Amino acid sequence: MSNRIDFYQPIQDEMTIPVGRLAVFLEGQLCPFLETIEIVRAPFPEFGYAKFKYNMAGYDGLEIVDGERFETIVGMGKSITVCRLYDGGTGDVEAESVAVFDGQVEQIDRTIDGNGEVIEITARDFGAVLERITVYGSRIATGAGESLFVDGIEAVFNKDSQGNASSQLVSYEGKSCRVFAAEEVIERPWTCAEATIYLLSEYLPLGSLQVPDLAQIEAVTNNCVINETDVEGFDLAKALGKCCEDAGVDYKIVSRSEIVGPRQSIVFYKPSLGREVELNRQFDGDTLSISRTNVWRLKSKKNLWPVTHRFIGLGDFKIFEATFDLVKAWDPGLEGGQQSDYSPSTNSAFESVRDVYRKWCLNEAGNYSIAPYNQGDAFDFSFIFETSRYLPKKRRFIETISTDSAGQSHGCYLEVSYDNGSTWQQYIDSFDILADECGIWLSVDEFDGTFWAAVTGDTLRFRITAAVQSDRRLKRQVANGPVDSACEVVDHVATNSSEFKFSKISGKSIFYAQDSKDNIDDGDALMGQMRWLAENDHDVIETSDIEMPISMLDYHVGDKVVSNPESRDIAGIRTDSRSVFHIERVKINFSDQCTEMKVSRRRY
Repeated sequence: MSNRIDFYQPIQDEMTIPVGRLAVFLEGQLCPFLETIEIVRAPFPEFGYAKFKYNMAGYDGLEIVDGERFETIVGMGKSITVCRLYDGGTGDVEAESVAVFDGQVEQIDRTIDGNGEVIEITARDFGAVLERITVYGSRIATGAGESLFVDGIEAVFNKDSQGNASSQLVSYEGKSCRVFAAEEVIERPWTCAEATIYLLSEYLPLGSLQVPDLAQIEAVTNNCVINETDVEGFDLAKALGKCCEDAGVDYKIVSRSEIVGPRQSIVFYKPSLGREVELNRQFDGDTLSISRTNVWRLKSKKNLWPVTHRFIGLGDFKIFEATFDLVKAWDPGLEGGQQSDYSPSTNSAFESVRDVYRKWCLNEAGNYSIAPYNQGDAFDFSFIFETSRYLPKKRRFIETISTDSAGQSHGCYLEVSYDNGSTWQQYIDSFDILADECGIWLSVDEFDGTFWAAVTGDTLRFRITAAVQSDRRLKRQVANGPVDSACEVVDHVATNSSEFKFSKISGKSIFYAQDSKDNIDDGDALMGQMRWLAENDHDVIETSDIEMPISMLDYHVGDKVVSNPESRDIAGIRTDSRSVFHIERVKINFSDQCTEMKVSRRRY
């Protein structure tokens, strides 16, 4: 029998779930006195950031710096890199690191109270730099591969729905991209990828940010042509966001671990095409297994579903050209005077008869159908407007849609007949187009003999070839679900008057020609935009806030979320195969040793 007691050192002396092990580097030097509080990963417009706390215990014998001198060490704009350490050796221990966050100091918060002094530092990724760069002016191709930056020309991609990208790539300052074509030249349209590369090349110094090449961005955006996009005066972050909208693409800033080149890169991605990560939770009553449960807490909010979204695109008002017979727009009781009575230079009381023989109107509102004018029914636009549904209201003549051999509009082409409409000739004397109704007013001082002879013989007639704006807009609509069913329909109206137009030369015009090149119908383009909106409207069905009981550094924005078949389907991932669950935001909390994520459920 022995009184000896043996104590054995356990082989496993680490926590089952280890805490995060991170090293902080300030301007490339190890910084033990900065303790990581949290790291947030987010795309545009929030971008990623990290928070640190000044921990004086981290000096380990070095001189402790007080708050007054702290900024001399951790100054604004200095680079901060957070690395994850691992053993990269084979046989021997060899410390290696992977960057999990890279940014620069953007904010320092200092608090002194009864509990002591607390200093917190906030560092943001390169997105903060993008927000401080303003887009203005345009780089214009001048020929022979040369270009010139002109700050007076606004940065508008595909202005007026016309391609304005240079036909060739232009090289400058070590960069190569498409730039804007000269204003008088209509060339190829900008794609989302080309517009993105142009902005990054023009406004970022070479080597400040790792940028994917054109082919990579084209693969993500499916070589999508950008709609008319005005980025003048926007910060670079918003300008890039507008260029990505048309392709349904998001972008984010990520850290790079490569020794050579920029420390950060910009990544363009589609949430529906990300890598897959698992979120699992065991069934109630099971013995806890850390390999089968990584969801600690879930809070979700479901929106009304299903809902059909109908996208209604409204272009400009439709314009039609025709030749219109005009009627007398004066009181016939004022007729019958001498020729000199109707001239402003020979009649001091001209104002009382100023409209006689001079004012000719269309009578579109019926104002001249009643006494004393008695000019018949209001003008019928049914044939010209191609519909009987229009308002009997006053309108105005505008210049013709048809053009001459030089490509110029005929203006408001007024003709006169001195033989009751048997023959017509262009009226070459001066006249004014009325601003408040469809009509003209002859501004000549005195009528000539031919004119007066037609007046006395009651054979004077006028007609005008011009365009008139209708009450209907160019309209196209697309729905992303059933219509006229039990499903609710939500209408989204987009008005694009300047971008989508419709103008037509009717068969009533003397300049009518079959399939005239002067006709404009942007209906197909408007339909394409509405179809794109419907295809890219991925309504958020559900938003979930998920918390994991450990600090997980391997979850990223854009990752698709799946669930193991042996796990509870707490988020409904397996029951809805048509929807995609993806991560929109990740917050790694090192103070509480947990990871918080925002996961959205969308129908693609």
